[in-house]
Amino acid sequence: MLHHRYATPFHYRTTAEIPAKATVGSAPCARSADRNGAVDIARFAGALGIVWFHEHAPFDWLGYAALPMFVAFLLYFALATTDPENPRRPAGERRRGTRLLLPWLAWSAIYGAAKVADALVNGAPIASEFDYWMLLTGAKIHLWFLPFAFVAGWGLIALLPLVRRHCSFAHLWLAFTAAQAALFFVLSEYSFARPFYQWLFVMPAVFLGLMLYLAGGDRLRLLSVALAAALACWLATSLGWSHGAVQTMIAAAVCAATLMLPLSASPLTGLLASISLGIYLVHPLISALLKRVPGAEPETVGFALSVAVLSVAAALAMKQLPGLRRIV
Repeated sequence: MLHHRYATPFHYRTTAEIPAKATVGSAPCARSADRNGAVDIARFAGALGIVWFHEHAPFDWLGYAALPMFVAFLLYFALATTDPENPRRPAGERRRGTRLLLPWLAWSAIYGAAKVADALVNGAPIASEFDYWMLLTGAKIHLWFLPFAFVAGWGLIALLPLVRRHCSFAHLWLAFTAAQAALFFVLSEYSFARPFYQWLFVMPAVFLGLMLYLAGGDRLRLLSVALAAALACWLATSLGWSHGAVQTMIAAAVCAATLMLPLSASPLTGLLASISLGIYLVHPLISALLKRVPGAEPETVGFALSVAVLSVAAALAMKQLPGLRRIV
């Protein structure tokens, strides 16, 4: 039974689309009617990892691996819930756009209002709080993820029939490895303005999501996808193109492991997963408020933990309020 009619890496409540064996030319079949608890745990840990990265705590680079993980999961489940060849495709998949774009619009308004208030309090021009790139991302840079995921998801959905017709998994594996290395070169050798940098950083994860889906639940194929990311990482870092390589490799390993070794979901894992988007969306606001507290010490472990704990509490509270539940 399908519990919900949509799936994103933050809002994953469909049947665990953990496919059985399939070829590139056929859609994977769901093996279990239970939610994958391993994905639930990965989502929650990933949201905390993003907080850790944004607060520049020690080993913040490790937390940034959550970003390609989220993108890969989102696109994997976007394909699983829209592929016409998937016998377990849920109805109402168009609501996926609402689940991405509604929070984007709502939180853009929230952060926009906060920027206006901050300008008025400080006597600064309101225009100084905004920039041209916010037309593509929303009023806060971390919101870029939502419209990007929407566009990338529909792009892969449109390309899937073409890929099935003309590409073997082996050819895609080689292309995936080469594309990663090429993107790491571009990221390492050139500078990009917002949000183009963010888009390029997760492009390997876009291909990762496609590869995970086309692996069809076959464990050897899933393992090969993780190995492709490791190979690309080794090649890129050997040549000095390390930007994003380690994070993508970690993301690929986590995604493959959670799909190869699913866990039974529980009320606790479901609860943790359900607040992951809220944590991601609210944590910059929590951070900005804490930095105004006398004696605050940003970029420390204690400050990062405080932001994380308060963001979890805020996300839990928002989940209980009907007016806010739909935007987290």
